[in-house]
Amino acid sequence: MKTKIHSLALMVVFGIYACHPKDDTSYPKITPSEIDSNYLQPAYLTLHAITGSNQPSNPIDVFQAQSFCTDECIYPYRGGEFYGSDYERFYRLFEHTWDATFSESMTLWTIGFNSVDIANREINSIKKFYPLSGYSSTEEYNKAISAPVAQLRLIRSLGYFYLIDFFGNVPIITDYDTTTALASHYINNADFNSGRKILFDTIVNNINTSIPYLSADFNASTFGTFHKWAAFALLAKMYINAEEWTGTQKYDECIAACDSIINSGIFSLSEDYLSNFKQVNENSKENIFVIPYDENSTELYEGFYLMSLHYNSYLKYQTVNEPWNGFCALPDHYHSFDSNDVRKNGWSVGPQFAADNTTPLLLLKAPYTGKPLNFTPDFIDVNWSTAGISGPYLGDTLTYRFCLENNGARLVKYEIAKGLPHICQGVPLPLIRYADILMIKAEALMRKNGGAATSEAIDLVNQIRNRAGVTPYNNMNLTMDELLAERGREFYYEGMRRQDLIRFGKFIGGNWGRNFSGPYQSQWYNRSDDGDFRKVFPIVIQESPPFFYQNPGY
Repeated sequence: MKTKIHSLALMVVFGIYACHPKDDTSYPKITPSEIDSNYLQPAYLTLHAITGSNQPSNPIDVFQAQSFCTDECIYPYRGGEFYGSDYERFYRLFEHTWDATFSESMTLWTIGFNSVDIANREINSIKKFYPLSGYSSTEEYNKAISAPVAQLRLIRSLGYFYLIDFFGNVPIITDYDTTTALASHYINNADFNSGRKILFDTIVNNINTSIPYLSADFNASTFGTFHKWAAFALLAKMYINAEEWTGTQKYDECIAACDSIINSGIFSLSEDYLSNFKQVNENSKENIFVIPYDENSTELYEGFYLMSLHYNSYLKYQTVNEPWNGFCALPDHYHSFDSNDVRKNGWSVGPQFAADNTTPLLLLKAPYTGKPLNFTPDFIDVNWSTAGISGPYLGDTLTYRFCLENNGARLVKYEIAKGLPHICQGVPLPLIRYADILMIKAEALMRKNGGAATSEAIDLVNQIRNRAGVTPYNNMNLTMDELLAERGREFYYEGMRRQDLIRFGKFIGGNWGRNFSGPYQSQWYNRSDDGDFRKVFPIVIQESPPFFYQNPGY
């Protein structure tokens, strides 16, 4: 099936920008601060769209796409609320029923290619300044620009990291030339598997060739930028997915990349798990690469509280904006935590109170208007016995399509500072943590060992278990399935669950979301008829000329 690409999306992906000034021999040398503000920052800003779902033009983002189609989160329809296309796209994700008309996949495409395109533009811009930069030699100039160009290549690689994951086979663009015809310049491979493998090799080569030029510092000067260790971390994440993406395992290479970080002695797990997600986390030795955000920014990014909490939760956190009563944890995800697991505190359950911690927050929708708000992990009618009605609200089909206003644990993992003036929570967003590197290495070791735990793998994972305050693993209970479950408990809503499920062979099929209590334990969506093609999203294709080959199955 072919669908027209929105013209605005094409402009974002293939952007047309103003020309740079003509040669001027009197032009001064480019200073590091000029390179940073004029070329690096515009490219880094493209990464904000990873959590940009709150913008009217972005109905989905990377975090949603990685979570809402998995066993982790759902955006349900709650009784008495408006039902329409906004909810339908979330159901299509959860139920795995999207097709080639799924316009939200174009947003994911645009997010990835915007980073690719802007990075290419800025690399081109910096290199064009040599004739007018005032440097005495090519060698002097190359030394001055090598580090910023390497950072830009890593931004481009991160954009492609999401594109290879979401789509697999996409155009490979490593230059910036607006004079080249689109039809000949922007095209993916006719063969999906070959195209994905070539893209994988391109990303890995770009990372490896950039590492020598990146800073080895991990301090305030490199906060929120690609330093050498962030590059090794991205490389490790490429290698751990190599078998899924290319058919060839790269576990030794993955272990080596992880060891580069581990053996540096720079990084360690934070004593407090939730401290990694505070507004002030610049001193974290665990957050290897973050996207800085500013709570005073009017940008519509990182609005996790807005999307998850109840309408009246603004009275608790005193935020200017009222939340949407949106996404929540799936019941079986929430119940996968041990009762004493400190990571469970990133989900809010139970009675909810105003900022004084005394005044109960209230439900707003019939038939429970005015009753105390109590977030329930399971999708059950907790007020059934006292509501004065014969059964659950909306009848006997209480599920994610017809649940109650208070159902579902709500995300509070990322600090919600009281009095937030805008949508953005202002938390420097950890895209890659040291905990992930420990888990990735353990996974690579186990996969090399036929799926069985080695003593080193157990030691690595138990560092994380000990921090969580739960019973350590041994060689009998650390299985591949348990490793996947532990990743779910450690990295929930960090933009990687879908990728993890695919890599562990658990994304296709299955019946996720079941309650652990109440009469509705089986009313969840069964994906047993899923096909492998669901592991990537469709490419929205133009009718004429056909720039892109559609992904198999769509």
